[in-house]
Amino acid sequence: LAGIVQRAPPWILAFLVKLTVAYLIVLCCWHAPLEPIGLLRTADVYDGSQASNLYDFQAMLVAQNGLLKSLDMLNFTWQSAGIVGYLAGIYSIFGVSVLYVAFFNAVMSLLAVVSLTGILILLSGERHPVWQLLRWGMLIPFLAYYEATPGKEAITHAFYYFSLLCLVSIVRLPRLRWGPLLGLGLGIILLSVIRTNAALLLLLANAYFMIRRMGVLRGLTLSAGVAGLLLAALYFTGNFQAVLIDHYLNPDRWFEVL
Repeated sequence: LAGIVQRAPPWILAFLVKLTVAYLIVLCCWHAPLEPIGLLRTADVYDGSQASNLYDFQAMLVAQNGLLKSLDMLNFTWQSAGIVGYLAGIYSIFGVSVLYVAFFNAVMSLLAVVSLTGILILLSGERHPVWQLLRWGMLIPFLAYYEATPGKEAITHAFYYFSLLCLVSIVRLPRLRWGPLLGLGLGIILLSVIRTNAALLLLLANAYFMIRRMGVLRGLTLSAGVAGLLLAALYFTGNFQAVLIDHYLNPDRWFEVL
């Protein structure tokens, strides 16, 4: 990530604006409408509720019981282990408040736009000043709302674009380096725990370019290693059967949309 940000002050300003917007969203669109009617944190599914409401409630329970003592509670619904673990970790350390989540999500959003900026620099081959304006992408309304809630969006974007930055570095840089390789492995593991479909898309869409850049043997070895990390993440979070076997490799699910 070094060298991507040309001048720190404009990025700091954009991040401070992001934090302010996140605070207003939590206050006006999350806490204010839900607290008076007792739906700020509840196990009930009601009209207008989102998956983030359930993640938030489960994370509170995990934090109250103790994170290390409640690992079996993380995977309570479809691919929830990663997001609930993330939220419960924040709640265990700082206390139960969506504001803390909004702050860390803002950091994740910053990581995503910095990574995206780095990707464009590598692909274009020049440090064009216009790429620096991507810092304001943190304020896109749709993203800004969901990134201020206890949902998967912020961490998905962060790990996806960070992994893609490492992958583009492997493909575009003249010499292979350990940094991008290790970063790609870490990013794929974290992304797989949060959203397996995003990790699969990242791997499948770029496998050809890795093989072409590194040669057939090394490219296939790296692709197999990344796929192995993805499968290991699924296995250790208890999602292997439900996600891979019952969902992606189930022929009955392939034709449900027809």
